[in-house]
Amino acid sequence: MDAKTLKTILAAISGIVLDWVGGSRAFKQDISQEAGNGAALKTDVEYIKRGVDDMRLEQRAQGLRFDVLSERVTRMMSNDTLALATLVAAYLGVAKGLGLKVKWVNLAAVGIAAVFVLAPDAVRQKI
Repeated sequence: MDAKTLKTILAAISGIVLDWVGGSRAFKQDISQEAGNGAALKTDVEYIKRGVDDMRLEQRAQGLRFDVLSERVTRMMSNDTLALATLVAAYLGVAKGLGLKVKWVNLAAVGIAAVFVLAPDAVRQKI
């Protein structure tokens, strides 16, 4: 074998060895990078899960507060309706005593109720 052939064979072998070493190193880096990406992705998913759980708890608490508020409004409306009916009946009794004709009683009831419903709170308190 001459020197030129020997150099060529050594160059080919060293190229194969360097390629193999570089490829295995790149492969190891890719594996470690993918593992790091997988861990980061898992952490992000856990963070999102906790956020969704927090939103569910907040939504449940908001629903409970809405139910309580709805119940209070219903009670207030029924109390106001009863008070209004009592006041309208009292004023109609006074109006009948003053000589209001029977055919005008319904119209008078609607008018009295409208005054109490449409009047501001300050005016209602004084009536």
